[in-house]
Amino acid sequence: MNDPLLLGVMTYAGLVDTGLTALESAKLLGVTDARIRQRLKERTLLAIKDGGSWRLPVFQFAEGRELPGWGEVARKLPQGISPVTVANWLMVPNVDLAVGQDEAPRSPRDWLLEGRSPLAVARLAEALG
Repeated sequence: MNDPLLLGVMTYAGLVDTGLTALESAKLLGVTDARIRQRLKERTLLAIKDGGSWRLPVFQFAEGRELPGWGEVARKLPQGISPVTVANWLMVPNVDLAVGQDEAPRSPRDWLLEGRSPLAVARLAEALG
C-alpha cells in the first residue's frame, strides 16, 4: 500500500477494533473500570474514544499485563498525539535506545519489555511533540 493517508486510517481502525474496553482492561490489570477511567484522566493509559466508550490500544499491554513502565511513558506523550503515531513510534528501533557501541538499537516497546528504565523512553516520548 503506497497511500500514507489510507494506511493511517486503516491503522487507526485496527487500533480501535483490537483495543480493549475499559472493563476488559480492568479485568486484565486486576482493577476496577473506575480505576481505568481515573488512569485515562491521569494520562497513564492511552485510549481512543469510540462513540460513547473507550478503546485502549493493545500496544500498551503485553503478556497479560501492562507494558512495564508504560504509565510513566504515557504521561510524557504530547497531549492529543495520534494513537497511530504512538503505535508506530513504539515499534521502530531508536538509536537512543542502545547500550554500548555493539548493542543494536531497541524499539521503545522492546526496551520496556526487557525491563530497562522507562525514563529513557519517557524522554523520547516528550520529544514526539
